[in-house]
Amino acid sequence: AEADGGAGLDHLSLALVFEEAGRALLPAPLAATVLAAAAIGGAGSAEQRRRWLPDLAAGARIGSVALAEAGTWEPAAVSATARRDRDGWRLDGAWPHLSWGGQADVVIAPFRIDPGGALALFAVAPATATAGVTIAPEVAIDPTRRAVRLRLDAVRVPDDARLDAAGHDALSVWRDVHRLGWVLLAAEAVGAAEAILARTRTYASERIQFGRPIGSFQAVKHPLVNVMLAVEQARSLVLAAAAALDACAAQPARAEVAARMAKAAAGDALR
Repeated sequence: AEADGGAGLDHLSLALVFEEAGRALLPAPLAATVLAAAAIGGAGSAEQRRRWLPDLAAGARIGSVALAEAGTWEPAAVSATARRDRDGWRLDGAWPHLSWGGQADVVIAPFRIDPGGALALFAVAPATATAGVTIAPEVAIDPTRRAVRLRLDAVRVPDDARLDAAGHDALSVWRDVHRLGWVLLAAEAVGAAEAILARTRTYASERIQFGRPIGSFQAVKHPLVNVMLAVEQARSLVLAAAAALDACAAQPARAEVAARMAKAAAGDALR
């Protein structure tokens, strides 16, 4: 939002930005920071938004989100726990695949208030946290996305680390963050796939074999057309999903179906 230092644009505009980021394979923590900002904007109090969002929007700070626990990516599958302590909260949990977690100034992570309790979101600053924080680098398939494994063992944080906007539902906000993440990842995949297609098409027009451009052979041009169709289909689904995030706020199930379809199609197209 503009009040938090942003441009106040919609999700469709954001998807177009991420398509261009994918086209360039931008090796920056853009997605991780946007998702952290979305979580703070959705669940944070006015003071928490003032503390984090202007710097995240300006690029002065890096954010990340703990989207997955071991073996699951579903928003409600949370086993990390937060227990009241005399000076605030004590956090326990572990997350693999934490994008840019080694560089993040703030990590948004979900916790159960005591085992099996209600979900709550916390803003954790790993670099300044007390003892009990373990950060281990991961070897990822995609070296443009730095990732780590984060573990918190009885890490104490103050009361204001919990995102506590009045009346918010932490699980609903966390589902919104996941949906946005699927759409942005799909938009990046569409941009990357189209860039690969453009380079391959150019090469097929310039490379001469048997006295003809190889793009004139059916064994080359038919697969290229198939990829073009896959990219166009995925782009349509990405734009529809981004629009659904804006238009279907009261119908999150519709937006979730669209976001999952976009991610599935874009992943297939890029592969």
